[in-house]
Amino acid sequence: MQPDAADVWEGEDSADPCPVESPSAERGSAAASTSREGRAVVSAVVRQARKRHWEVLAVSSFVVVMALALQVLPDQQHVAFRGFTHYPMPHLCMSRVWFGMRCPGCGLTRSIIHLAHADWRASLHAHRLGWMMAAVIAFQLPYRVFALRWADRPVFGPRACTAIAFAIIGLLIGNWLFDLALHRSVFESNPRFPFWF
Repeated sequence: MQPDAADVWEGEDSADPCPVESPSAERGSAAASTSREGRAVVSAVVRQARKRHWEVLAVSSFVVVMALALQVLPDQQHVAFRGFTHYPMPHLCMSRVWFGMRCPGCGLTRSIIHLAHADWRASLHAHRLGWMMAAVIAFQLPYRVFALRWADRPVFGPRACTAIAFAIIGLLIGNWLFDLALHRSVFESNPRFPFWF
């Protein structure tokens, strides 16, 4: 007896190796894939943020320790480790070393060291904005610890951090120009460039 055509059709349907998924199942699969990709991106961003926080925390801690370990020598131009005043450290500013010209940041190191030893007057004399930079560095310690604990909830966004950085740079340059306006020379005696003096 020949099988009925309807039975043959149903048998083919039931044996279909590639059943067509319903639209709702396709949407669910796409949503799950998008969710996994989104979590992966967020995880990568958090890891990068945590790395940055660790770097800034390490640098800030190093600056604080060095400020306490160093002292400004009587000439007010060099610094040395406490107890090793006969071995002054070289100038770190290449503009000052190579061209005999102070840059907008010259004096910040000495200013912060003076602040670490509670000498406010000497700090202001070394650099007018040393207190501001010291405050920024000191703020990094609790802020970065907090940020490491809650790296997925940043307090300051990228735009805010960029705005703060540009504001600090602008203040340093403005302070440098203010010294120029007061006819304070930004040049220092340097035997390699005697024509400047």
